[in-house]
Amino acid sequence: MLHSLTKLLEVLFPPRPSQVLVRTCAINDIIYRAICKESIWYTTSYSSPLVRALIIENKFHRNTRASDILGQLINSFVAQHNLQSAVFVSIPLSQKRQRMRGYNQVDNILHSLVLTKHQPLHRSKDTTPQTQLERAARLHNMKGAFSVNQSVITTISQHKTIVLVDDVFTTGATLKEARAALNPHLPDETKIICLALAH
Repeated sequence: MLHSLTKLLEVLFPPRPSQVLVRTCAINDIIYRAICKESIWYTTSYSSPLVRALIIENKFHRNTRASDILGQLINSFVAQHNLQSAVFVSIPLSQKRQRMRGYNQVDNILHSLVLTKHQPLHRSKDTTPQTQLERAARLHNMKGAFSVNQSVITTISQHKTIVLVDDVFTTGATLKEARAALNPHLPDETKIICLALAH
């Protein structure tokens, strides 16, 4: 009975193509390959239709299956690079975008992972979405986008490694600007790793 009702609902309200891909996929369907480009690590290729579907579903539809699968990519990176004791920091959204969306897509991914998470960064200006800009404009768009919460900085500065996490990087402007905002407030020996799920 429940199966028939589900089928009827899907006829009346067809699922999104990205939703169908996510529903039928497994972590083994994604090619995990940690690569460092321009001092930013990424775990897989955005050119994969499945990876794009996972990121879209997590980012715009709060699909928990998508966020769980993407979280497994982060877990693989953590294990490969022995980062269990690192602090993980998501790229914050502007207050306006956070209100509109209701959540931060990277926080959704990090939420279920057994990692130390803090948010020392604040989005100090509401920037134009990077996807709407050309390369040169993207680099300029992120200038001064982040400020720091000094009390949280004091807490995370006790850790030797900070991992800044974003879902996708193209030019790397967002992650690089976030690192530039954090760096002056941390001890010289602190290592900051920039990590994107896909490139």
